[in-house]
Amino acid sequence: MVHIVSKRVADQFPIFLHENYDTTFPQLPFSIGLKSTYPEELFKRIAAAAISYQAGLSSIDYTYKRYIGDKSYTRTEYRTDFDVEKIITESTSWMSSTLRQISEELGKLDGSIIAEWTLLRVPMSIDFLVGCAHRGALFESVLIARAILEQISWAACIDRLHNFEEIHAVSATRSVGHFNKKLPGVGRFYGWMSSHAHWLPERHIQAMTVSQDGTGMVFASSRFKMIAMLLTVAISSVAINAIALMRSDELQRVNSPTGDAKRDIPILCRKLRKAAQMISRVSSKDPDVLELSSWVFQPARVK
Repeated sequence: MVHIVSKRVADQFPIFLHENYDTTFPQLPFSIGLKSTYPEELFKRIAAAAISYQAGLSSIDYTYKRYIGDKSYTRTEYRTDFDVEKIITESTSWMSSTLRQISEELGKLDGSIIAEWTLLRVPMSIDFLVGCAHRGALFESVLIARAILEQISWAACIDRLHNFEEIHAVSATRSVGHFNKKLPGVGRFYGWMSSHAHWLPERHIQAMTVSQDGTGMVFASSRFKMIAMLLTVAISSVAINAIALMRSDELQRVNSPTGDAKRDIPILCRKLRKAAQMISRVSSKDPDVLELSSWVFQPARVK
């Protein structure tokens, strides 16, 4: 089935911009998304425009001088989540550029073509995973990351197959075991995610709080966000290693900003491990942080 989007569907269901804002003006009846790293002057000007609109004033300059001028807005120069996201974004940008170039090469097996198409989805999926992590939703983040790992594993498993019948017979979940032989540790990583996805008692108890007032449910939290960000770092390292393992020869022909896409692999892996270390410094004794840090993979040995 060919994917076709009609104009009516596009008009009624437009795609939202994928931005992650961490602050807004709580006094306003409508949300204006901002990042706390934006310049303070931008905060002031947007606040002046919003207040003048809400108050029915005709002059934004008057509002700025009368209500905003001396007011200060708290900004963030440094924060771990922003620095980690920057490293993840650098990795996904490299994946997208590299995979696009590799996919343009001709004369491939059916399995290789479909494997590359599958991998091309991974950077976008990781971007959505970052957004979910920013909202502090751990269990939902796990579901996305687990699906990414299954897709990567399936792509690795079908890569050398010759026809569609063979490809259709390959199970994505069973492919993880096959991929674990190429990147040892992936199987245990998948098991960690599966225990969350399957809502096992030792995992879902993290989403519950018990006090004198009764039992409550934690839908999102800063700890959940920390773990989900580290989860995103780990799955990014898996994706980069998968590209290195599956397309070692092709990487030598990729036009990379550094001049050598193959040499980019250890550099990106080091940066992702640095991101994991940033997170570990915030909460070094957290059991999930300790466990997930072991799955931020070093560059795989490519034969």
